[in-house]
Amino acid sequence: MASNFMPTSSKQDSKQSLSFPTTSSTSIQNPNAHSIPAKSSKRPKKSHPPLGAQLSLVLPKASFLGFAIDFFRRMIDVGVRPDDHIYPSATKACAVLSRIDIGRSIHCFVLKTGFDGDVFVGSSVVDMYAKCGDIGDARKVFDIMPKRNVVSWGGMIHGYTQLGEADEALRMFKQVLWEDLDVNGCIFSSAIRVCGNSTLLELGKQIHGLCLKMSYDSSCFVGSALISLYSKCGVIEGAYKVFNEISVKNLGMWNAMLIACAQHAHTNKAFDLFKRMECVGMKPNFITFLCVLYACSHAGLVEEGKYYFELMKKYGMEPGDQHYASMVDLLGRAGKLQDAVSIIDKMPIRRQNLYGELY
Repeated sequence: MASNFMPTSSKQDSKQSLSFPTTSSTSIQNPNAHSIPAKSSKRPKKSHPPLGAQLSLVLPKASFLGFAIDFFRRMIDVGVRPDDHIYPSATKACAVLSRIDIGRSIHCFVLKTGFDGDVFVGSSVVDMYAKCGDIGDARKVFDIMPKRNVVSWGGMIHGYTQLGEADEALRMFKQVLWEDLDVNGCIFSSAIRVCGNSTLLELGKQIHGLCLKMSYDSSCFVGSALISLYSKCGVIEGAYKVFNEISVKNLGMWNAMLIACAQHAHTNKAFDLFKRMECVGMKPNFITFLCVLYACSHAGLVEEGKYYFELMKKYGMEPGDQHYASMVDLLGRAGKLQDAVSIIDKMPIRRQNLYGELY
């Protein structure tokens, strides 16, 4: 990162700029090469490596990332200088919490402590801006980095993917393939999701082929993206094939397959998948139940919908707005208006909007 890009708050002094709130909670072709500006910068001496390394393990794994950010602030207050281990951990916490305000303050401190030329720190800042939805500032930092790594490339591709800017996401993906980098599963999954969202099946198949060639076919992140790709492109058999070929599945893969079943009206297969999840000890989450309720609603299966709705509580989950909306939709479609009103009345908050679903 070069000094010609400064977040607005960096005009203040370093102590003021780090004012954290206390928290308690379509084929693949060689693109035109971009020139990467060179920059030499002298930076202050790092903090003690053992402390930096230890804190980099603590910050992203804290039970409540808000406490991790507050811990970072306290570390600054007592005079411990962050290093190339600590900064990425802090920006990662900001990205997960979508606290771009705090992320900007950390970016200011990165610039003021001379770490703007560090590839790991710079890449973490790019990733933070991109995941917080500010692709503009992410791109500014990315473009002036003296050196980029797989994290900075991945952050940009993920950011463009989330914003639905398919052309730019794919352009960067094509370019990164020609860079001397080990493309990881996250980058592949982002590119595949772009193809799915834009129904670019043939390009998606090409990228799938690259994943097979580079042994990323067993990645759960890639698997989930491929399931979504084939489902959105109308090739549900391809989604089943990907799902069955990956032996170790995470919850994201199970949910992706459930969504595909629901979208293609494969209701019984969705129910079978849910039972298989329970048999292998995979605990469902809010998305899982939303998928099966969606399947019930579109198949008009009232009793099954009631069963899964009540099952949420047995798993220690309180239904959210979307779960209530699915039940209201299911009961409304079945003509059970009194039951639908009863469901709405049981909602803890925001009942008004759901009454419109009945008319």
